[in-house]
Amino acid sequence: MAGMLPFFLLLIYILPMYRLISNIVSEKESKARESMRMMGLVDFSYWLSWWVYYVIIVTLISVLCIIVLSFNVIKYSSMGLIFLFFWLYGLSLFGLAIFLQSFFSSARIAAIAGTLVYFGTSFINAAVNDQSVQNSNKVGASLLSTVAISLASNNLARFETSGVGLVSSNINTLYLNYSMGNCYGMMIASLIMFSLAGLYLDNVLPSAYGLRKNWYYFLTRAYWFGDTMKR
Repeated sequence: MAGMLPFFLLLIYILPMYRLISNIVSEKESKARESMRMMGLVDFSYWLSWWVYYVIIVTLISVLCIIVLSFNVIKYSSMGLIFLFFWLYGLSLFGLAIFLQSFFSSARIAAIAGTLVYFGTSFINAAVNDQSVQNSNKVGASLLSTVAISLASNNLARFETSGVGLVSSNINTLYLNYSMGNCYGMMIASLIMFSLAGLYLDNVLPSAYGLRKNWYYFLTRAYWFGDTMKR
């Protein structure tokens, strides 16, 4: 199970990642996003709509994963914690998608390149999977959620084969210098970090679509308070 679960999750999210990146960049490429801005749409509402849409998709996928793996695969672990494992992984990929789309203006190229990067990050696990690698190094590499689930799958397999399962009392238990708590924490950190980086780059990187902002735009009073500061 330790070897199959990461590959299982990796494959499940290839299509959602491809479509998400493609659709976001397509709106940029077709200037639909700029048209919505001209009609009064603010960035917060735009990205919130994508977030809500993706949360629904991730929740449905996570529920299906629980149903599939509950048959003769996961027997002893808390289903709530296993659902959280799948759910946080899916959400962390939203941040990665936001980050990757900021570099592209062509939907087709963005989708293909983004999917390849997503798939390629899973191979980094080979560099930190050994038990001799320190916990701090494994935690750092877990900022890539594909690495986080690969490392955490070792723990999950250990708990299941021992007949104990993953429960709240052992979520921070180290196995091969890594814990499930490390995985959960770093997937949340990945979501936040890549989302913020992607939103920032989307505003400042040169692009043929829309006006670019100064690199320090988020430090200006106008950004936080708008026109009210002029009154």
